[in-house]
Amino acid sequence: MTVLDNLRSAMQGLASNKLRSFLTMLGVLIGVGAVIILVAVGTGSSAQVQSRINALGTNTLTVFGGGAFGPGRSSGTQTQPAQLTLADVQAIGDPSQAPDVQSVSPVISTNVTATFGSASTTAQVIGSTPSYLTADDYTVQAGSPITSSDVTTRSRIVLLGQTVVSDLFSAGTNVIGQTIQLGSASFRVAGVLASKGSSGVTNQDDVIIAPYTAVQDELTGEASTFTQLIVQARSSSAVSLAETEVEDILATQSGTTVANPPFTILNQASLLSTAASTSSTFTVLLGAV
Repeated sequence: MTVLDNLRSAMQGLASNKLRSFLTMLGVLIGVGAVIILVAVGTGSSAQVQSRINALGTNTLTVFGGGAFGPGRSSGTQTQPAQLTLADVQAIGDPSQAPDVQSVSPVISTNVTATFGSASTTAQVIGSTPSYLTADDYTVQAGSPITSSDVTTRSRIVLLGQTVVSDLFSAGTNVIGQTIQLGSASFRVAGVLASKGSSGVTNQDDVIIAPYTAVQDELTGEASTFTQLIVQARSSSAVSLAETEVEDILATQSGTTVANPPFTILNQASLLSTAASTSSTFTVLLGAV
């Protein structure tokens, strides 16, 4: 029997069993469509997670004054949390001690009620230095960024996120140069940040950034310690080297060892790699199902 005869016989069989042929074809279409949709969902979820982590910066390290059992730590003995001080900032920012570190930004954060006229909102206030904007991927859309001089002179100026702007000011208002109240203290609006959107449950536009010295003066009180340090490596490929240098410096500063650190370092690049690996496994599993 030739191929043509086989094809003719098959077509006759399909024509004589129309309902069975239709149901079989429908089952195949549903199965293939389900696989395509599931794989697309897995791939889309992976891309979304990676984009959110990328928005946090893949060449940055976040240092917390916590014990050994933080992100990226799986062993060691819990110790007293380290105090992150200005001396730590200066040591990490020293090129002779940390050649793979591009910048280090001390961070003081607190939640404060901001008011302008009759409008008010509660937002996170971040006190830091000019390098924080680049390290945390913030862009000044209008006005001027914070300068080193602002930090030194303890200037009471702020940069407002888009959510804060919309909560305090009516549409069309020229925000630059306006004076707002943070608690009982007055701050001048020097700039407006470009929108960053949300990262998980965190609204990155609901933020106010100011020189950390002014935040200490007016909001948190003078303190010798910081909430965290944002360390930016010179490149994505140098993150691991920068992490090792930061570990060595902080261990020396706190009088302990790298094996038993009283601090936690969150490596965004490692987080991205882990998320990508997990998402890939999830996608393969969906495809197999």
